Amino acid sequence: MRVELELSDWIKGYLAGLIDGEGSIGLYYCGHRWSPIVTVEMIDKIVPETMYELTCVGSFTSRPHVTGKTTLHRWSTQSLMDVYRLLETVKPYLLLKRAQADLLIHFCELTLTKRFNEGEGQRIHDAICALNHNNGRSKL
Repeated sequence: MRVELELSDWIKGYLAGLIDGEGSIGLYYCGHRWSPIVTVEMIDKIVPETMYELTCVGSFTSRPHVTGKTTLHRWSTQSLMDVYRLLETVKPYLLLKRAQADLLIHFCELTLTKRFNEGEGQRIHDAICALNHNNGRSKL
């Protein structure tokens, strides 16, 4: 099951570079279920805002930085299908976070096909966290 976003190759590469450099790919437990998330957050407003405009998925928000001296701007998507489509689209262009993308794509496929179980969610979450702490390099 592959449903990519319709974007030019250079935009796919650009988005992948932003996710690799300034973004995060994760899975978190909220309420009674696991939720995927992809984010890009930075001080520069135009980049996350442009990601929202280019992908037509997710949301664009702003919040004060903890120092109170500046504002952080964030593009993120948490919709299961949007996360799946985005990661399938940019995965060939990811350099640092491809393993995290593979794990979250697997989670999305399991969930979309109703083959997901809670233990699998914890395993995928733990594997993504381990990769994030190893600068994206797989030790699995």
